[in-house]
Amino acid sequence: MTCHAMRNVTMVRIALLLCLLSTNAGAARTRAKIARDTLLESNLLDEVGLEPSQDRPSTSEASAMLNTTSIKCEGNKHWETGIRWTTGSSPRMGACGNIIPVNADNTDKSKQYAIKMPHWNNNQSSPEEIDHEATIMQATTALFRTGRKPECQHVAPLLDPTPCLDDVLILTGAYATLKMEMDLQKWYKEYAQWNEHVRKECKVTIARQLAAGLSCLHTAGQHGFMHGDFKMDNVLVESIDPETGCPVGLRLIDFGFSHAMGSEVTKHSLMFFKGSVHLPGSVFEGAPDTLMLTSESKPDSFYASSLIDWCSYAYLMNMFFNYNPLHEAFKAARITVCGRMGNGRQLVGSLGRDVHDVQGGVDVQGVA
Repeated sequence: MTCHAMRNVTMVRIALLLCLLSTNAGAARTRAKIARDTLLESNLLDEVGLEPSQDRPSTSEASAMLNTTSIKCEGNKHWETGIRWTTGSSPRMGACGNIIPVNADNTDKSKQYAIKMPHWNNNQSSPEEIDHEATIMQATTALFRTGRKPECQHVAPLLDPTPCLDDVLILTGAYATLKMEMDLQKWYKEYAQWNEHVRKECKVTIARQLAAGLSCLHTAGQHGFMHGDFKMDNVLVESIDPETGCPVGLRLIDFGFSHAMGSEVTKHSLMFFKGSVHLPGSVFEGAPDTLMLTSESKPDSFYASSLIDWCSYAYLMNMFFNYNPLHEAFKAARITVCGRMGNGRQLVGSLGRDVHDVQGGVDVQGVA
């Protein structure tokens, strides 16, 4: 039975675990995974009040476990946090994976948790993509734990890179994080879209929380990371202020398009230009590179840069909240020309070398 053929809801848990455990992980990826886990240790556990495990498997033991079809979590010895996760409500389909609400023993009962893992019945995500997200979240979580970057509280934390789901250990393609109330897009539709007072009341706190999350992401790890797909449905809301209706505890999520700063990234096809209105033209083939990020050696690639996210940030705040963070949310900022963004923009004519001009939408200026 293939991973894509498993659709029976009553077999979800068994099917998912078999699919994940039958991927071509290999010894190399297992070693990398264990090395990543070692970096977390007990300094990450304070986020949810967890106690560190006293025993952890060696690399060879982990490799042996990965090759079995049923890895049992006996007590706490197989993994770092020593928590047994149990499924809550049914999995929710997300664009980049399944989000499964879970419960956990030995944790702060006031918090809710979730495990993210790939879809098991389509090709929209893979264990490698989930691991890529976890690696970035590890870097931001570790930066937060140093105490030098409190802004990192506005990025979703990595609580467990090898969760034990229903007594079966998952060594690759899954991670545990906090479960949030809703995403910012849903909050906007329910609380602010038709309420000018709420938009005015909340715009400053939203701008500052989002800027803090991006600042953390851009400085985490060795070189920092570009989000690459910054928009409202990629921001989670922890709770709603009952007095103001403003979102509290905003956290960045979904790092499938994230890349280390300065790395070469293949540009998106022009077919996505019209629909991806939150991204500047510099990341699309054939669109004007107003940010001047195109690779000199590879014209179909651009260099990952924080400018991409700041343009998306400026677009979001201006279009949805009529708020210019350039002048109001920051003491000083360098204005960057992002080009035309937003609904209605379209490619017209030609600027030469297969590069088109852009009309429609709005001109956006970002911060740097």
